[in-house]
Amino acid sequence: MNLLQGSHGALGHLDKMKILIIDDEPTNVAVLEDMLFDSGYPNVKSIMDSRLALDTCKTFAPDLILLDLRMPHVDGFTVLELLRADSSEKFLPVIVLTADVNEESKRRALHAGATDFLHKPFDQTEVLLRMRLFMERRRIEDKLQRQKESAEAVNAAKDRFLAMLSHELFTPLMPILLWASGTVKEPDLSPDMQEGLEMVCRNVQLEARLIGDMLDLSRVTHGKLKLQLARADVHEILQHATDTVRHDIEDRNIKLSIALEASQHELIVDGSRLQQVFWNLLRNACKFTPENGAISVRSYNSNANMLTIEVSDNGLGIEPRFLDKIFTAFEQVDSRKQGLGLGLAITKGIIEMHGGTIRVGSEGLGKGATFVVDLPTSQTTRGCGYAGELTEPTNQIKRSELTVEQTI
Repeated sequence: MNLLQGSHGALGHLDKMKILIIDDEPTNVAVLEDMLFDSGYPNVKSIMDSRLALDTCKTFAPDLILLDLRMPHVDGFTVLELLRADSSEKFLPVIVLTADVNEESKRRALHAGATDFLHKPFDQTEVLLRMRLFMERRRIEDKLQRQKESAEAVNAAKDRFLAMLSHELFTPLMPILLWASGTVKEPDLSPDMQEGLEMVCRNVQLEARLIGDMLDLSRVTHGKLKLQLARADVHEILQHATDTVRHDIEDRNIKLSIALEASQHELIVDGSRLQQVFWNLLRNACKFTPENGAISVRSYNSNANMLTIEVSDNGLGIEPRFLDKIFTAFEQVDSRKQGLGLGLAITKGIIEMHGGTIRVGSEGLGKGATFVVDLPTSQTTRGCGYAGELTEPTNQIKRSELTVEQTI
């Protein structure tokens, strides 16, 4: 029983591996060919002119190369350098078989890209075992690459599906929202009718926000979310975001404290997107803070080049195991709460597009959480996310406009 048969079940399909021999000695080539054929490797190609090495590799696409060093025209060192310069990131094992026992030659060959170095006359068992080792690595890397490509294809299909689904779901909602929000303002409506229309508006707005989150996540994931930059007062943006959640805060008797202490708070930002970030953080704080709880918003300049905004609450808190996942799409601290778990993933993407960072801290369940946003005071937005010219400051989105703007 030969070596291939002894481990064929574990490694599998080695008979499909292609072996290239590069050696100018006919006797050496014949010995290697016989050894490989006898061991179950039928796909063997040999060349004795090393000048043909690159072209042969392109046409034959070997899985492993057995290479001599001392050859006329182009020596093995040069072949190694040419192979490594021309190859892709895919692992291509090259085993040097040479009568050159010089340690400097070994060092030079390995430095040029040889995977292994064996002396002639070689032991056939050792050569086959070394080959098996590297070809198994090649097989594993090929399998991992296919799995990676499959996972990327699945993710791309998921993103396309989310984008398509979001558009399809959003379209029929807008006429309902426009009709209900207009009708609810009409005089002489009965209390029951007014209450019903307000319920319709709230639920349609909630659905529209969920769809808007899916759209934004798709844009962030594909690098298609664009920033419209202008100089703006971040304190004003924070105040507008606070206004959008004030009704929820008052309904649940939550104490809100605001300390805007930063002296440098005019930045070049996308005001509406930054307001979306603060709105997400405040809405998140409201969601996980119980009645009669407390939320605080603070700004300060941690140094001359940084504006820091903190949003803290004394609510549910975050288990340590969730801290590393909190900004991952579809992750939720409490699955009983409304939402898809997209808001914080979108928030992180927008902050990073502004050249900033966001982090979260919590001492554990029942001990609240603090989200910290750091924004550079100089313009350092990511190139992939910016579109359009810088403009003069404009009025920030009003509360009445916010829901529709954030869901389109």
